[in-house]
Amino acid sequence: MTFPSEEDDDSPFGIESPPSRLQDVQSASLEAKSKKLYLFFSHPDSPVMYSLYKIDLPIHLPPPPTEATQTDQIMNPRSLSPILQLKNGEYPNNMSCVSLGDKLYFLGGKFNIDHPNIDEDVKNKLKNVKRDVFPRDVYIFDLATPVVADKKMYSGTRMNSGKVSPQAFVADEKIYVVGSTIQMNISDSSKMKDLDLKSFAYFEVYDPVDDKWTVLRNPPIRNVKTIWLGHAVVERKALLVAWQRGKERLYCFDLDKRQWTKCSSLRSYPRDFSGRTEFVDDTLYGCYHHTIAAIAPLAEEEESEEEEEEESEEEEEEEAEEVQHAGSLFKHHSLHLVSGKMGMDAIFNVPPQLQSDTTLLHFGNQRFCYVRTGMPPHPIYGYEDTIEDDKKRFISIVIFQALGETYEEDAARFFRAKFLHSTHYVVETLFPNEGFIDGCFSPSLVYFSRPLVLFFIIFFSCIYIPYEYFSCFLGIYNA
Repeated sequence: MTFPSEEDDDSPFGIESPPSRLQDVQSASLEAKSKKLYLFFSHPDSPVMYSLYKIDLPIHLPPPPTEATQTDQIMNPRSLSPILQLKNGEYPNNMSCVSLGDKLYFLGGKFNIDHPNIDEDVKNKLKNVKRDVFPRDVYIFDLATPVVADKKMYSGTRMNSGKVSPQAFVADEKIYVVGSTIQMNISDSSKMKDLDLKSFAYFEVYDPVDDKWTVLRNPPIRNVKTIWLGHAVVERKALLVAWQRGKERLYCFDLDKRQWTKCSSLRSYPRDFSGRTEFVDDTLYGCYHHTIAAIAPLAEEEESEEEEEEESEEEEEEEAEEVQHAGSLFKHHSLHLVSGKMGMDAIFNVPPQLQSDTTLLHFGNQRFCYVRTGMPPHPIYGYEDTIEDDKKRFISIVIFQALGETYEEDAARFFRAKFLHSTHYVVETLFPNEGFIDGCFSPSLVYFSRPLVLFFIIFFSCIYIPYEYFSCFLGIYNA
């Protein structure tokens, strides 16, 4: 099965405008009255490796829908189609995507022409084309173009080196990208013969004002096989988690000094956290078990009662100091689950889903957008995790406002939030669209590109959160 691009270029993947598939634009009046939300998906096992969706959300929200209206929306979801499709083989696997201003930047990854899900027409098109296994290419998609039919992917300024399984983030209106070690991502050593590993730049920063990539000091990973798992920016430090020798390890990059510090090994942490985290007003918000949680400051009277669990490790002195610093950022914080009051049970009022994924986006003024997406379960065998249709996907949007208030009930802590808006979509494509959310963006706002479990890794490594909080939560919301 093939999925033709809008353009049939003689070049292997369109230098000026790499192949993409674009859909019709909605009316100009709707464009002027809506806030744009873009969802970037990866589909590792599909002939279409990436897809991008645009959702129009009202700038001035109507009154929150009633439960009856919500149920009707779930039974009759709106239709949604991708505005961009990138075919497997024409673009690298495991690209990272970041939003800066009104542009999306796609970068890094690895070309694999032997991927089993590449269409034959793509293989024939590229079989005589010589490409870097780890391309330096940067692709740009301009969200500000008023008409979708005029939107095109175009090439940006190339990086100094390719990036394997990269983590990219935005800070100070610049794009930072760090790549994993090559040894972990390639099995055929003959493909490395043209690579100069001694001069290979694992870490770079892009300044759009100068339109220039600058090589930064490589992370101090030495010869240890490393793959980056997550990242976040807290104050003036970028925190990144690496997978090394069977465990997570924390690295810290000082944005002012442009120096790296390696920190100690991290203890195990709850792996049920997912989606991007948002750090707003000294509180971290993220997704947990398809709901929302916050690491929020404790009340002053609770601080003296809070005990931190410490673990002795044989680490170098500088590593121990950095762990202490990371822990001190949230020394008097604790886990708070979102309260189900004030209509917030809407986050559970979604279509039945399998292989679901979630993420969170801060719109400003404590207003958040919670996104949940998944595949429809089989009506008979769904309990066995059987999908009804691998070309069909549900996307649910819930907008809420955090009120900055917390309370304790039945030995669990909660934060108050107010439900504002919800809407539901169904996606039906020609290609199998099983996959994950790899980015959630809104123009002119700065966001991160990949699911960021890093904050939770740090928190659960530095503070003690009783299991009763989780069991209490599950008891309340599974009742």
